[in-house]
Amino acid sequence: MDIWASLGDAGAGRVSACAYSGCWEGEAKTSAASGRLLWVGDNLPFVSALDGAAGDVTLLILAKDGVGFVRAGGIATPVLCHRAMKGGE
Repeated sequence: MDIWASLGDAGAGRVSACAYSGCWEGEAKTSAASGRLLWVGDNLPFVSALDGAAGDVTLLILAKDGVGFVRAGGIATPVLCHRAMKGGE
């Protein structure tokens, strides 16, 4: 899986969780507490060459360690993160 997430203002953000032939992508509710970052996207469309069903995405990251967990469209797996550079560098 390939995961991308961003934190926005006032508890809003975006998340993309890609697996196999496409990605669940869209807006997500976000929160942060005690070094934990959470994204919750409900009923996100599955974007691919084939039209697919929507699914829920939950992403949890422990900021200090850059480890976490993602569940997207019935697929659940641990996550190892690295921070993306601004401007696509």
